[in-house]
Amino acid sequence: MLAVSNVCDAYVAIAHVRALHATRSEAARTSYNARVCLRVHYALTAFYFCWGIIYPTIVYFYLHNSWGRMRSGLVVDACAFLLGYAVLHAHGETRYPPGEAPLEIALFGRPACALLGAALFTPSTRLKLSGWGEAAGLFHVKLSLSELRRADLYSVLRGSGVDGPPVACGNSAITCETSEATPSLAGGL
Repeated sequence: MLAVSNVCDAYVAIAHVRALHATRSEAARTSYNARVCLRVHYALTAFYFCWGIIYPTIVYFYLHNSWGRMRSGLVVDACAFLLGYAVLHAHGETRYPPGEAPLEIALFGRPACALLGAALFTPSTRLKLSGWGEAAGLFHVKLSLSELRRADLYSVLRGSGVDGPPVACGNSAITCETSEATPSLAGGL
């Protein structure tokens, strides 16, 4: 999914830069406000490229994504586009990205959706969603990590033939080495 998303995002960014160059470069040579607007459009496209391709790839391979990181990313995205829209509006722009939309439509597009997504996916909302999934029969066992105690985990592991502390292999980019004395749980839990 990441590769397909990166290819599609790169195509959109390149097409947008080419369209901006073809339609706005002549006006930018003659007018200061048009030149500033063109540079802000380029900056928003560069942000879109970095935030939509480079950052997710780094997160996937090195930072291990989390709900908190996703929510923070949505807020940063919304703030960057709101700042860009404010600068564009101050310099007389009438069409805003994405899609050359009027200001009202652009504000309720990307920034509003990003802020709404960040506000919705709080831990309490995700817990409610999991409750609805359980009610629909999608989950067999509902267990919060706060309910899990170390002694309970060890007793379950001892009952399944594992002695000593658990070894979590395959859960990160760095794989662990297992010895003959410590069986691997990679396929079990």
